Amino acid sequence: MWCAAARLPARSCLDFVRVLRAVILAKTQTWDLFSTLDVVDRRSLVRLLDRGGVRDLSHTAKPPTVEEFLRLQRFLNNPEVIGAVLRRLSEDVTR
Repeated sequence: MWCAAARLPARSCLDFVRVLRAVILAKTQTWDLFSTLDVVDRRSLVRLLDRGGVRDLSHTAKPPTVEEFLRLQRFLNNPEVIGAVLRRLSEDVTR
């Protein structure tokens, strides 16, 4: 719903949130994009990461920080939306 309000494609929002969730979960879990994203095929994972400009994430042993992911990703290109996401995540940490 907020994707439409922000005039962003739903697929881009969904992909953004899926990968962001994986980055956040990697703070407490193993960095395993296949399991976290529920992807069984390497080609599917690569296509997803390519859409967001973060293909290199599939080759790293160490997950990026949330800030690194937000800076690198290309799922969403609206700086206001990215800033809002970062602020919201910061609020959640301080609670």
